[in-house]
Amino acid sequence: MQQKQLDFTAAGVAVAIVNFNTRDLLERCLHSILPEHPAEIVVIDNASPDDSADLVRRLFPQVRLIANAANVGYGAAVNQAIHASSAPLVLVLNADTELMPGCISALAACAHAPRAGIVAPEIVNKRGEWEPSVFPFPGTMGWLLENAPFAHLVRRIAPLLRRSVSLRPIESARRVPWVMGCAMLLRREFMTVINGFDEAFFMYFEEVDLCRRAADAGWEVHFEPRAVVMHVGGASTGQQKTVMTVRHFESTMRYYHRYFSGARLTFWVAALRLKRFAMIARDTVHLLVERNPAMRQRLRERRRAWMRSLEVVEPPSRVAGVRVGSQQAS
Repeated sequence: MQQKQLDFTAAGVAVAIVNFNTRDLLERCLHSILPEHPAEIVVIDNASPDDSADLVRRLFPQVRLIANAANVGYGAAVNQAIHASSAPLVLVLNADTELMPGCISALAACAHAPRAGIVAPEIVNKRGEWEPSVFPFPGTMGWLLENAPFAHLVRRIAPLLRRSVSLRPIESARRVPWVMGCAMLLRREFMTVINGFDEAFFMYFEEVDLCRRAADAGWEVHFEPRAVVMHVGGASTGQQKTVMTVRHFESTMRYYHRYFSGARLTFWVAALRLKRFAMIARDTVHLLVERNPAMRQRLRERRRAWMRSLEVVEPPSRVAGVRVGSQQAS
């Protein structure tokens, strides 16, 4: 597709929402989208048990619904939505998001950059406060400095803080390393060339991998602070904390094995496991002094999740294996 064929307005944008068991939030998300007048709206429901699909059928007949018989994962669901839509730009959203006025138009306008494959908005929480959504790539010096335990120090050193991407709001449009997948505008041309999300990442790190493959292929990730999205965060993943903790560890290991080798791989895998051991030790100490029964139960569950994640052994994977998920539309 040639650049001149792209429509850099809301009329050239399809909105794709991935939903799992967040019916009420999905309804709010859809209501926030309709005033933006996108070209089309697609909802991928990953076998939600809360009647989310029925809500879409009843209240939003203008929305195309793809109701999966099983939870195929986030990346696979996005790939389905892209294949089910036709607009040159696709805004991918979690169901626990709401668009602020003018969001789609601002993102589409930013997509005019010739190699812009991904454009991301600013993310705010339910109180309207800025939330980090742009990050350095894992395994880099920036990643090391902008995560615990060094992030606290970087916040106190002005020159380092100014260079950070995740520790302070970004005030003007710019290129960035990678962005959270809860809200991202994807160029269809880019997604075709890159073969979409890698479905080997069932959940977590799928957007990191996509942005990394974009950079490796000469595409760019842009951030547009004039576009704002409210994100509840953890609405569906918080329902299965132990499972999601293990999923996150699996995806992190998959990413490390894919992009690192030798001493670098050994270092980051060791650091990942060491952090898990530290979490186990911390929660064990808290259990010794905590007397509240509800808190003790949460600590036990969290410690169990850390321990289960340490059982994960991820084999090396160097080549992204992308496949197109099946579709069941209704």
